Amino acid sequence: MIRNDTAGVTIAEDAYDWHLFVTFEGRELMVETIDQQWQIDAEVWEHKPVNRIHYRVTHECGQSLEVIKNMDHGGWYSVTVG
Repeated sequence: MIRNDTAGVTIAEDAYDWHLFVTFEGRELMVETIDQQWQIDAEVWEHKPVNRIHYRVTHECGQSLEVIKNMDHGGWYSVTVG
């Protein structure tokens, strides 16, 4: 399954939602590890509830990338590159 967002991040997942590849800045990179995962169900400054899962992954080049999955519509967003 491939999901896209407007920020240029694509995450390819398998049937179990395991992150296989991340496409970022035009490069498809294999996800080596999911280093951290946390969920946010509400933001104080939001006027409506949100449901997001944050992931910090390490890709094949050894760099970290934080991505957010919006559970309401399935879109992906990039936050930081380390």
